[in-house]
Amino acid sequence: MRRDEGPVNDPQTIDRIYEAALLPEAWPRILKEIATDLCAAGGALFSVTPTSMRWTGCETMSDLMAEFVALGRPDLNTRTPRALDLSRRFYGCITDHDLFTDDELDAEPFYRDFLRPRGFGWCIGTIAHLPDGGNLIYTFDRGEAAGPFGERERARLEALRPHLSRAALISARLALSEAQTAASLLGRIGIAAAVICDRRRLFSANAQFEALMPAVFLDRSRRLCLSDGGADRLLEIALLDGATDGVRSIAVRGDEGRPAMVVHLVPVRRMARDLVPLSSHLLVVSAANAGPGPMPSADLLHLLFDLTPAEARVAQGIAEGRTIGTMAAGGTASENTLRSQLKSVFAKTGVSRQAELVRLLSSVGI
Repeated sequence: MRRDEGPVNDPQTIDRIYEAALLPEAWPRILKEIATDLCAAGGALFSVTPTSMRWTGCETMSDLMAEFVALGRPDLNTRTPRALDLSRRFYGCITDHDLFTDDELDAEPFYRDFLRPRGFGWCIGTIAHLPDGGNLIYTFDRGEAAGPFGERERARLEALRPHLSRAALISARLALSEAQTAASLLGRIGIAAAVICDRRRLFSANAQFEALMPAVFLDRSRRLCLSDGGADRLLEIALLDGATDGVRSIAVRGDEGRPAMVVHLVPVRRMARDLVPLSSHLLVVSAANAGPGPMPSADLLHLLFDLTPAEARVAQGIAEGRTIGTMAAGGTASENTLRSQLKSVFAKTGVSRQAELVRLLSSVGI
């Protein structure tokens, strides 16, 4: 295949872009394919929100992203904020020279102290804007010695840009659909629930939750709020912290026409597509005197934490008080297999002990 007959004009490449929108694990392959055509060292797709950074891509780029996050200096990256600002006024692919002069590039710590010492230095990319105000950023990087990306690379990426943007939109719509399903599943058993996005705003809610608005919850532009001022301050702190270390439970005072209740903020690590920064927490509401409720279904556990059917069965068994030994005696799988599945459940739900898993699942199934 000649260079001019690469991914831009290859229907299979375009098909693989849309495949990745449905199957996120396919992104590294297609990003590497596009990077090769652009004479780049690698490609990545990432999102940045006030509380997180998520990415996927070629191994080289994933390692670079992980190393940057490990620095703990998000302010060092001046390129992304400038690119986001430009993308709101300019629809097209963006290179370093659209954002900085040569003198500015030499003086920027992000380039001088981070990218160039690691063998990078030039970038071309495009940004897809999502319906909730978030963004997905496609970036293709190469070393300083290779020189800046030129008009040939810009034209070739520009030809793929509509497909990349549509793929991002498909992922976002899938995320919305799965968030709505999660809230709906809880609604079927009478539980008020809503999904909070990474921007701390209401993303999806079932009918029971909507019935509590505006008496209990206020859907404001900056974030979801509680009408109880004291409880709202606790909710704000939990959302700002990310509440990733476990379930946060917040008591809400009752009044003459409404009993006291408890709001449970459950971190959702695997809802929908990890890359799409739409769903971060499930908000579950229970009466203040509520006892243990029904166990979350396997479908709900898959939506919230990406558990396989076998992993969901193990999680449900632990939450019901069974041991690995008793479950193995039931003939579903060997003890070694069940321990391996439980280890995977811990990794996906973000807990490290069985007691924490029980508390997490109880809060979802209240």
